Amino acid sequence: SRLRGNERYMNKKYITYGIIAVITANGIIEIIRPNSLPQDIPNNYIEDDSQKVIEYKRLANVRTNKELEYISSEWKDRFGNFPEEVSNLKRIVELRIFANDLDIKLIKGDFENVKIYTNLRLDIWLNIQGKLPKHLVVRTAFKGSARGGSENSYLLVKTAGLSASQQIDILFDLLHCLQSINSNKKIA
Repeated sequence: SRLRGNERYMNKKYITYGIIAVITANGIIEIIRPNSLPQDIPNNYIEDDSQKVIEYKRLANVRTNKELEYISSEWKDRFGNFPEEVSNLKRIVELRIFANDLDIKLIKGDFENVKIYTNLRLDIWLNIQGKLPKHLVVRTAFKGSARGGSENSYLLVKTAGLSASQQIDILFDLLHCLQSINSNKKIA
């Protein structure tokens, strides 16, 4: 089928299973998808596989909320209201844009956790953690480098048992808190 030919291409760049985000050579964060998020464009929304590939490419190239709103408006006109999977996909792109604004280095997920790679040091994290709402404190842990520096440090967000929408909500909540608590500094 035509999708089989495009599937390999999509898996390399646009739908890398098990990953929410990867950082590209030019430093742009690409949030893609964790396995547990149902965000593929369903066949009953866009039937043509080659059109889906085009739309995935368009989303991968979105850098601003304005660009995303343009595509969203176009999709509603062409394909109708968003099913849940498309709404989640749109929110993942919004999350990517927001993470870029905060200079987050990488967001990577699996079935149970999401790792948000930053340049935070433990002392800065402890200050931030003390100001987080309880629902984030119980789901978030800091993992620093063995040498105590900020390189390779990440926030581990426990997402096991959460729906796709709940996972996205938790990530948005955490990034918004990080932004407001650390408002005069970049997170990464």
